Amino acid sequence: DYAKVSANARQRLRRNPEEIDTLLLLGEAAQRQNRWDEALDAYAKIPISADEESVAAKVSATSIALQLGRLELAEQFLLQIDQAAGSLPVTDDQWVSVLTLSGQRF
Repeated sequence: DYAKVSANARQRLRRNPEEIDTLLLLGEAAQRQNRWDEALDAYAKIPISADEESVAAKVSATSIALQLGRLELAEQFLLQIDQAAGSLPVTDDQWVSVLTLSGQRF
């Protein structure tokens, strides 16, 4: 039940707002409920690093931002990923989408 998961995660974050595992859980639960802004907010609070969870959160955030047509936000997430983990095959299509949709074809 994603609604219960979200409620429990929000409650935990009131005590410890920087708990990465809980932010990831909240982001995923919100995403599965199509609560895009809540998912973006949770994923955005996760500090970027080269670890797999952090990168996965930012990739998910990029996908959501692209779905919502928020190209500038998608680009910000992609730049964070590139800075922390370098160029990754998983973000290549996202970069193509951001650059094409924003008219940066060359």
